[in-house]
Amino acid sequence: MPTAASVDARIADTASSRLHRKIELAMPPLVAASRRFAGHPLIRDAYPEFLFTVHGIIRGSVPLMRSALERARDTSADPVAGGLVTYLERHIEEELGHDEWVLDDLRVP
Repeated sequence: MPTAASVDARIADTASSRLHRKIELAMPPLVAASRRFAGHPLIRDAYPEFLFTVHGIIRGSVPLMRSALERARDTSADPVAGGLVTYLERHIEEELGHDEWVLDDLRVP
């Protein structure tokens, strides 16, 4: 019978939790960079270019995820690919239209 400590140790060492810990390592520098960007004296001039760049990235994300979904379905015997199918089916729907939000921001004077 597993102990509470052994169950906690297994939960704490999942691939997802390891990835989450790695992402957390990047957060402080990301937040610091975001603050420097937002507080820059030329933010008013830089922000439209930033939005233009972000729009291109976001606009390409849904087609890229659709390609990944198609490939994951083709290799569904692979356990990682199988998990991606479920994730991508949901996430693609969540991302639809986000590029339009950025265009709306670009239209604001």
